[in-house]
Amino acid sequence: YLVELKRMQDLLNKIEFNNKVGLLYFDGGSYENLIVQCLKRRNVTMITMQHGQPVFHGVNVDRINQNMILNLTSDYIIVTGEFSKKQFEKAGIPNDKVVVLGSWREIEPYSESTSNIFSVFFDCPTLEGAFESNCQMIKMAEEIANKFAETYYIKLHPQDNSDRYSKVRIKKGKIVSTNNTLQDIINKSKYCILHASGVYLDIIAKGKKVYCLQNEIDFPLVENEMDLFTSEDELCDKIINWNNRSLDNQKEYMKDLVGNYLSPDNCFNRHRKFIKQKIAEKNEM
Repeated sequence: YLVELKRMQDLLNKIEFNNKVGLLYFDGGSYENLIVQCLKRRNVTMITMQHGQPVFHGVNVDRINQNMILNLTSDYIIVTGEFSKKQFEKAGIPNDKVVVLGSWREIEPYSESTSNIFSVFFDCPTLEGAFESNCQMIKMAEEIANKFAETYYIKLHPQDNSDRYSKVRIKKGKIVSTNNTLQDIINKSKYCILHASGVYLDIIAKGKKVYCLQNEIDFPLVENEMDLFTSEDELCDKIINWNNRSLDNQKEYMKDLVGNYLSPDNCFNRHRKFIKQKIAEKNEM
């Protein structure tokens, strides 16, 4: 593996770079990290972007799923909202290196749904305790489906395998095939349930209500108490509470939630202005 990186470095050293600023999608992996470091040594200002939803919960735990934060090498990281900015600051990243410029996602406002289907989104299997958390969500989903006369979809993480859950009791739901896209499943859902998944952003961007399981696994992605549950009874109460709210109240709540995580207003121009500013600063040097 180190030999591959050395060969890549040798190739990069043969290329002339006259650029002032470099922008890349993700710098948490070893190849991307190497590119960033090589270009920074050539006085190129490097900017990376947010991939998924980073959540910081310690430098000595879960170093795989925190690689975007722990491996940050770029001069700046563009994040989608204030929630993400706080995650990098918790890890000791200087405030001025983390720039909130919003998400490019297409945002859909919340609207009432007549669907009797909800969806459960599984954790990534690389997360410690993922299988246990996924099974816990299935058990709760079965209870909720029975209580509200609903059915549900189960969306596996792309790295997961349905065979792992062959012995788990699933009567009211079904594991959807890989042909069903994330967007298709969200669109068909009245609401969604998850535990420790960055798909949270995709769901709220589509204007859907989310309920997040809290257990012994530390993954503080969801902050609002109204969206958190620890048991079937608590989840049931939260669903009823949400349904009893006025539509205007629901819309306002979702708008504030999207603003905190995705800050979508005028994001294209905010990105362009920031990158042009960095190019101008290089030209003045």
